[in-house]
Amino acid sequence: MEASRVRVLASLSALVFSTVVFAVAGLFVDRQLQALLDDRLAEALLAQAKSVAGAVFLENTTDSVALALATGTLSETREQTGAELVVLLDARGRVLFTDPPVLGERPYIDLDNAALASAITGKPACGERFRIGNVDLKTAFAPVFSPFGEVVAIVGIEAPADFFGALRDVRRALVITLGLGMALVAGLVVVVWHFWARSEASERALWDSQQLAMIGQMTATMAHEVRNPLGIIKAAAERIRRKYGDGTELFDFIPDEVDRLDRLTEWYLRFAKPGDLRLTKARMGPILQDSVSRVRGELEAAAIEVVVEDLAESECLVDYDRLVQVNINILLNARQAIGSNGRIEAKVFEKSDVIRVEVKDNGPGIPPRVQPNVFQPFFTTKTAGSGLGLPVVKQVVEALGGRVGLTSRPGDGTTVWYELPCAKDN
Repeated sequence: MEASRVRVLASLSALVFSTVVFAVAGLFVDRQLQALLDDRLAEALLAQAKSVAGAVFLENTTDSVALALATGTLSETREQTGAELVVLLDARGRVLFTDPPVLGERPYIDLDNAALASAITGKPACGERFRIGNVDLKTAFAPVFSPFGEVVAIVGIEAPADFFGALRDVRRALVITLGLGMALVAGLVVVVWHFWARSEASERALWDSQQLAMIGQMTATMAHEVRNPLGIIKAAAERIRRKYGDGTELFDFIPDEVDRLDRLTEWYLRFAKPGDLRLTKARMGPILQDSVSRVRGELEAAAIEVVVEDLAESECLVDYDRLVQVNINILLNARQAIGSNGRIEAKVFEKSDVIRVEVKDNGPGIPPRVQPNVFQPFFTTKTAGSGLGLPVVKQVVEALGGRVGLTSRPGDGTTVWYELPCAKDN
């Protein structure tokens, strides 16, 4: 859980960091492109404005013929360049002519007074971008000189800020690039996530295999070094009981403990060397009943009531002996959780194409932080536990093609369940 939480935080951090980097980079590039295109547009507009102003011949703005020729030149310029607006102003900034003939309520001196003021003094200038409605505009002004070198009029050429379509196309390309970049980052995060998850699973599998290898070596030694002495101790205890026994349970202690140690050794041997499965078709209900009968004496001694409900008619392909051991492990776990004076409810029922077995106890339940580890080898919260009961359950059930799990709430008992596929009819 901790590793998954770290993986989630790392992935989200990478995605957020990448988003911020792309956004900042995109904003920086957009600003730089806007500045560059603004400069290029200003240069183009100024060149056009100066060219048109140089082609206009006016001695004064009262000569109607010269003024008509000048306005004709301006209209031709607008048609040829596709400008938004061309305007002719007198030396005081008053509008003499516009094409198209709509300027607005305010005189141009209010709209772009700095650039216009510069042109009135004889210096061509390009104004800052401004917005009318939803359109960004830019205007260049150039003075018209009389034959005597005086400024008699001002030519203004106005165009959208994306005059040549470059800014619009660049922004579209930038948005597409940023979108592709974010998609690439998201894809990389997904790939890294899966790689991390598979790496984590591989590490767990490697650790489990190392543990199993260690168990295999250990159990080989135990089989030779422990079980033979246990047999001798048990035989000696039996002889002592026959010779000196007085009918009390005192002499039963040694054989019972020897049997317990022998079972513990057998668990290690079965877990380390599972061997081949001996499969046969059988109903799960009778197998569960058989398992309960084998531990009923121990359960009754602890005053634990067992109720079995068999609702499944279909058969499964099972290894009978190992499935009995699976059920016994689950039942003994429930008995240890309850302690004494409790109840175990075992139920077998069909669910789609599987048979499900549930064993519920009314014990204290399992804390949430412990639940993810209960099927791991050697994990136990009991002082005398081996940590192999539920791992053996998981090993056998998965070997039979099923799955296993549990649900538990502190104070509300625990339900251990497993499912096996129904046997297919040949």
